[in-house]
Amino acid sequence: MSGGSSVLRKFISPYRIVHRMPGRMRIHIPLLEKVPPNWHAYSEIVADVIKIKNGIQKVEIQPISGRILIIYEPKVIGENEIEHWLHTLTKMVMSLSQINRDLTEEEFIPLLDHVRLKLLSFAN
Repeated sequence: MSGGSSVLRKFISPYRIVHRMPGRMRIHIPLLEKVPPNWHAYSEIVADVIKIKNGIQKVEIQPISGRILIIYEPKVIGENEIEHWLHTLTKMVMSLSQINRDLTEEEFIPLLDHVRLKLLSFAN
């Protein structure tokens, strides 16, 4: 499991919300735990892309535990909208990448930057 497409596919794997309260949700994505350590450095960039959505204030990705913490403004955005946003991001990144081949680390960052730029107008 070495390339970007393999890593991205993990985000569409089954997940579950393990903790929720207004303004805070923690999601467990089991396959996130299997992301190679050299990809952990990109967690902050992925978190920044997730935070583009209006109402999401903070995102912490913990690849070792396979969990994502999302802090949000419940008066601005709800859990269903956040889940939909995560699915939208996943689909967009997957559609921009060539799924039949693995991305190198050097290709992954420009792809995320491209997604970020496309989403800036879409997110709000």
